[in-house]
Amino acid sequence: MQMLFRVTVILCVMFTGNAQANLCKSIRDTQTKPETQQEIKIYEQMFPEQKWFGSQRYNAFVLECNRKRDANGAKLRKLLTGKSSKDAIRLLNRDDLEPKLLKFRYRFFGVAPFKMRYVVWKDDGVWQVLLPYRYSINESVKNRVDLNKDHASRLFEASQVVKSTVNGTLKYSLKSNAKSVWETQCSGEPIYVKGKKKPYRNKSGSNANKRGRKNKLIDRGQIQYRYKNDKNATLGCRVVRNKKLYGKHPISNKFGPIRPDHWLLHNFVKVGEKHWNQDGGFRLHIALKGFNETLLPKRAREVLKKTLKRKNDYLKIVFGSLFMPYGGNQMYKSNLWQPNNLSTMTSNGTHVHEIG
Repeated sequence: MQMLFRVTVILCVMFTGNAQANLCKSIRDTQTKPETQQEIKIYEQMFPEQKWFGSQRYNAFVLECNRKRDANGAKLRKLLTGKSSKDAIRLLNRDDLEPKLLKFRYRFFGVAPFKMRYVVWKDDGVWQVLLPYRYSINESVKNRVDLNKDHASRLFEASQVVKSTVNGTLKYSLKSNAKSVWETQCSGEPIYVKGKKKPYRNKSGSNANKRGRKNKLIDRGQIQYRYKNDKNATLGCRVVRNKKLYGKHPISNKFGPIRPDHWLLHNFVKVGEKHWNQDGGFRLHIALKGFNETLLPKRAREVLKKTLKRKNDYLKIVFGSLFMPYGGNQMYKSNLWQPNNLSTMTSNGTHVHEIG
């Protein structure tokens, strides 16, 4: 039964939108196997809404590549395209399926196996997938967190906010011509770590790469780094991790006080779920252990509590507060030594790509 549920690797996650991935060398000739095309047809039968397809030609490449990466890839292919495939497809077509925690391993970079964990179930014909993360934030400077320009432009200091009471309820709003943290804390000369006086003099703009990717000598304010092939530096904003700022809560959309590290985590969840959810067909839930479980939908909370019993049932994820290498291509699997890292400088578009 558990093996039957594993077919949702294909039917839910990989094809809910136009997937992207680094392709395996063996399929760079743009040729895919007949079995792969057969699996594509199964998907199209189960999810007939064509707007979800993206490029099925490209999806076929990704699917075939992931068949090679997955330790159970050959078994899954046989299950869906072999003699007993009708039984598997009949099961998948049920409107309701009980939750299962799926545990398996896949190969990345063609070598070391990495673990994958998720909970999958089906409610009233809608596939539900819960990604369980055990998160941490790796600080370049203690008690500091970095924001990219887009994120810093959505947060404000208390001096830019007006408080009022409406029917006994405290309300927050922005002053006219309010300036964001990007304009207040992260413009001009940064504040350096105590005991350091302008250590990055002549190391800005085209020379910003001489600072190092972590900007370790800046306590707060503007940080920057220049990638090898770029003429201009990429800018960021370093703020106190737990100091109250103001902005729209990514989940509730209410304007009010929020810590910058909490805003980052909630934003990660919100943009990921919103991007991958498909009305009437697929629903993604992202759980960050010890942080957002109470905000999950009731059924997802129940599944989380009932199914994930051990620390190892969670996927480790590290939000690294630095400029990632490879020209800013900030990947969840950036290398063999830090395979679970996402930069806080990452754009929303990169986050949703890596979640997928």
